Amino acid sequence: MRKILLSLVTVFAVVAMVAGATQAVWSSTASLPGNTVSTAKVELNIDYGQVVGETKPITIQNLLPGQQSGEEGAGVINTGTVPVKVKMYVTYQTNESGVCNYINLVNVRRFGYPLGYAVSESLFSSKSLADLKGPDNAIDVIAELPTNKQVRVYQTAELDINAPNTVQNKVCEWTEVFVGETL
Repeated sequence: MRKILLSLVTVFAVVAMVAGATQAVWSSTASLPGNTVSTAKVELNIDYGQVVGETKPITIQNLLPGQQSGEEGAGVINTGTVPVKVKMYVTYQTNESGVCNYINLVNVRRFGYPLGYAVSESLFSSKSLADLKGPDNAIDVIAELPTNKQVRVYQTAELDINAPNTVQNKVCEWTEVFVGETL
């Protein structure tokens, strides 16, 4: 019995030392306030002014196969806070008898503004609206458009020389959609 009592006293003594040791630890804390994260803004706008020649949208009536509209253009401005890559595709609002499938965008070119910021270049010589329809068919307009700069896109609309009789007196109305993506 004496051994058991001696063992219990030893256990209580060890517990008392551990408890006393943990109470003897001193501590201090320091804080670093003011951590802030701000996210970027990706935003494009269209500038119809200050372009050479006619401005968008393209409007022409009585187009015959092989005929073209005049060259018209508009600027796409990066009003966001970071540089972006710009792509373009089209959507149809009106496509009577499939006439939009016979409308080609020709001599599509772009240049940066103000001048000297980017080299003028052709995007493509001719593409049907059908080949540009929807986000999956988007073409690259410019690989990097800095903030507060614009890229101007010029083009001519043409009724394909092989347009069938079924598209006579029909209307094609489309929207060009420009998409800015972070680099």
